[in-house]
Amino acid sequence: MLAAPTHRHGRGVMADLDVLDRVDIVDAELIGALDRSDRTGLPGSWLLRLFARRPDSARLMIPMLDAVNRGGSLSARLKELVRSLLAGMVGDSYYAGPRCRVAIDEGVTDELLSAARSGYEDDPRLSDRERLALRYSEQIFLDSKKVDDDFYVELKTHFTEAEIMELGTFASITYGLCVITAAAGALPEDDDL
Repeated sequence: MLAAPTHRHGRGVMADLDVLDRVDIVDAELIGALDRSDRTGLPGSWLLRLFARRPDSARLMIPMLDAVNRGGSLSARLKELVRSLLAGMVGDSYYAGPRCRVAIDEGVTDELLSAARSGYEDDPRLSDRERLALRYSEQIFLDSKKVDDDFYVELKTHFTEAEIMELGTFASITYGLCVITAAAGALPEDDDL
């Protein structure tokens, strides 16, 4: 039987939803995921400790989260830009700032992520490819009808079809995670609690 959690989230609409304390997690797969999250910054220990409330579900989510965050051919920088944009769209502080250690090593800063969340279309620090990925990621949630045949023709000038599928999958999963963390009022520093 799991011990009662000692950390209560007091912010957001899911304030009564408790995450488990790290010491209460005994499942080896979940512990491994927490260790990877500590090393890489993704997907974040707070989120994993929330998912640990349902270890059977968490064990299904972990390979998917590992694949979208650390796998594929899209750069860590591009994924971090998209993650921050989507976090900004739902008011999520947890994923808005720099998280991915590889992306940080690639020069991703708070300022660059702020540009991704507002004014990315004109920011000279972003490549055409990055701006297009941000527009695609934004539009699939704001107005998917704008992602029409012409949009896909434009995407194919910068991305392979496999990369477009990867980007759409990454954006979809990340958007859902941002909604969860925003609703809970999770903050980046909650990873350390």
